[in-house]
Amino acid sequence: MEASKQEVKPVEEEAQESRLPGVFERAEYARPEFWNKRFEEAKGFFDWYIEYSQFKRHLEEVFPISKTDKILMVGCGNSRLSEEMYDDGYSNIINIDISDVVINIMNQHTESVNKPMEFIVMDATSMPFRDASFDVVIDKGTLDALMCNPESDQEGQRLLAEMRRVCAPGGRILIVSHGSPHHRKLLFKKVIPMEGHEISWIKQTLSDTSQIINVFRSNLKNKPLKEIFNDKDAFKESMDQLKAFYLQRALAQAITRKLGPARLYYDVENPREVITMRKNKEVSQEKIKETQEKKEEDLHKDNVLPESDLVKVDDKYTPHRQSFCIIYCINVL
Repeated sequence: MEASKQEVKPVEEEAQESRLPGVFERAEYARPEFWNKRFEEAKGFFDWYIEYSQFKRHLEEVFPISKTDKILMVGCGNSRLSEEMYDDGYSNIINIDISDVVINIMNQHTESVNKPMEFIVMDATSMPFRDASFDVVIDKGTLDALMCNPESDQEGQRLLAEMRRVCAPGGRILIVSHGSPHHRKLLFKKVIPMEGHEISWIKQTLSDTSQIINVFRSNLKNKPLKEIFNDKDAFKESMDQLKAFYLQRALAQAITRKLGPARLYYDVENPREVITMRKNKEVSQEKIKETQEKKEEDLHKDNVLPESDLVKVDDKYTPHRQSFCIIYCINVL
């Protein structure tokens, strides 16, 4: 009976549930005109969320793929991710983006450095590729951009459906997103049947550039990013937040150097209190239980960090979504 109740929810209500709360809502993120203008003004390259140096470990150890795999890079933009993967031996990559401007830029660049890479203008929600054409499909930020539409999550659903369609059995879909596991799972379930698929995820700290940009944007609200230097209050608040973030990251790194690899728990009532647990070091079971209960209550405000992400920021300053992204792996069985 519960399942049948969920099925009759209005589309708008379902879209709101599966969208990350507080995300900047801009339906134009799905339009090529928006991105063409953006890339005409952009200089150089830019990687959303994380850089290849951060992604590399996951490709090799956590969600390993083969360097001979046929890879599709969805919404490539002006990221250097594909080029750096190519330099690292992943030579069979096709890159697509809805913006003809950025595709021209990337084709000109790779030709100038003598790298035979393929960049194609294409709508990722309606791809001409045959079913099961790729071993690996990667998206870094495209799904999040499409989910910014405040009226519907249909564009996001179409993207996921197409990514699943072109991914071969035994292949993997890797999605780098700001969306919490709770909200993204709601979206995945609409498109990808749980039977025949395995979904897992891991937290990854944002790159320094992405961290700074997100803090600026959070304080500017809907103002353009360039206004940060004209808004003294927003600039000061941003500097305070960034200072707190880097101080606490330095603390976590110092603890790691002193005690070795550890899992850090943060007191639920006092986020500044760090409790360190090692295999040979006991921690209050009551504290651990309290933290785990908090985790179950709201995955989006998860206070437990994987060993690889020994960083925590006081909620007063930078919310979870500003400090971390999530790397999702969908295994197609």
